Amino acid sequence: MIDNSTNKEFKLIIKLKEYILSLEKVLVHIPNKDYYNKQAMREYLDNILYLVFLANTCKDKIYKEKIKYEVIAKLKMLNFYLERYYLLKYISKKEVIINSSKIEELTKMTYGWIKYDGK
Repeated sequence: MIDNSTNKEFKLIIKLKEYILSLEKVLVHIPNKDYYNKQAMREYLDNILYLVFLANTCKDKIYKEKIKYEVIAKLKMLNFYLERYYLLKYISKKEVIINSSKIEELTKMTYGWIKYDGK
């Protein structure tokens, strides 16, 4: 593997992969009766990672920026799912706080990426 640790996009990909893997522990506790929303959250996670890869390889600056804002919107949807799971008592408040802070970090990194590319 090539070490691109100074590359902002690469750091975002690493953090996003770590978050996806850590969230699996939370999703295990979601009952199967809520299968649709559990799968929707997994699809959002997969799609976010896909969009980051896509934006990272895209040459068209306008399209690339649009993709990055779509990543931010999807990250905010993850917060909605976490709040919903908390309200339904599937996860604890502590899990919501931990995961929301990770989502916030990913969102900040994405905004930083937008700002960096806008220069």
